[in-house]
Amino acid sequence: MEKQQQKQLKFIGKVSMPSMIEANGSFYSQFQELEDSQVLNQLDENNQLPKNRSSLVVFGPENYMYWQGLVYEGELAELPKGLMSYDLPESTVATMSQEISGYQFHTPLNFEVNQAFASAKKAGIEIPANLGLSEQPYLLQRYVGDASNALTKLTSIYLSNVIDNVND
Repeated sequence: MEKQQQKQLKFIGKVSMPSMIEANGSFYSQFQELEDSQVLNQLDENNQLPKNRSSLVVFGPENYMYWQGLVYEGELAELPKGLMSYDLPESTVATMSQEISGYQFHTPLNFEVNQAFASAKKAGIEIPANLGLSEQPYLLQRYVGDASNALTKLTSIYLSNVIDNVND
């Protein structure tokens, strides 16, 4: 894991709340439903976007939101029906890159989060004990490439200051 600058990104997709997590600790069926709808493939093609599938965890002090979809730089003329967008700021991030053979949306979310945090710690990168108390409480995973070939999985933790008083 290493620190790098991340450009401003737009996340397009669907959000899931913690109550929607599956018995294995993942949100796989929501991803599969989104992928089966072909709306992400249409976005890729219609906007000539580099193919990626992504997940985003937006941490709060006591809870989180889990997004699935894709990320890109720039603006869309029109957001497809049923999808929402979330703007991610330009930021310093801690990023881990892995070559993998397929999407890993079936992996339990707590495993993914723990793996990212452990990798940051091993690299000497300080992460708040509760990321939900930071100014940029994001963990972004991007799968870049084609799922029928080798993929690159990029896991990024946004690095920012801890909010001193969350009640302000």
